[in-house]
Amino acid sequence: MKHLLYFFFMLAAIPAISQEIEWAPLTREVQINTGDSLIKARIMINPTDFKVVDEYHYYWHSKGQINKNMGGYTGDILHGTYLVLDSAKRMITQGQFNEGLKDGTWKRWFSNGNLRSIENWKDSRLNGEFKTYSAEGELLSIENYKNGIVVNKEDKTFKIFSSSNKETSDSIPEPTTNPELQQD
Repeated sequence: MKHLLYFFFMLAAIPAISQEIEWAPLTREVQINTGDSLIKARIMINPTDFKVVDEYHYYWHSKGQINKNMGGYTGDILHGTYLVLDSAKRMITQGQFNEGLKDGTWKRWFSNGNLRSIENWKDSRLNGEFKTYSAEGELLSIENYKNGIVVNKEDKTFKIFSSSNKETSDSIPEPTTNPELQQD
């Protein structure tokens, strides 16, 4: 009876063992010092087979540089976290790559630490919300993208009207109280 139970247990385990295991690509970190910034990026060390799409922008590493090509790459494909720090070790850019393509949420900062933008990417194309901010941290605009195309835009600006209530100029940004803060 014990042997019969053992036999049925082994039969039940065969489908679980025979399922195909999907391996994540192995990566390693590269660091590139450009003098005024430090780039930390992950590159694939065992590239998986993936189809290169002519319309996509691929990011890759070679000879101490990050490169970008549409429809192809040579060198080590970026895959995983990507971070750019300024000389004071403040974040400038943070994002993710998936098989050389920008993917997920990307953030950029002004040197004062305030957000410059928040972008969403899928397959190297803007997809979802793209928010831009002033150096003072005020939200300037929200754009929504689908496959790299703007589907709607909310501009956080105002229009000037004449005394006859007719618009006299295009939309202009809201003024700031300190013009020196606009630098960056």
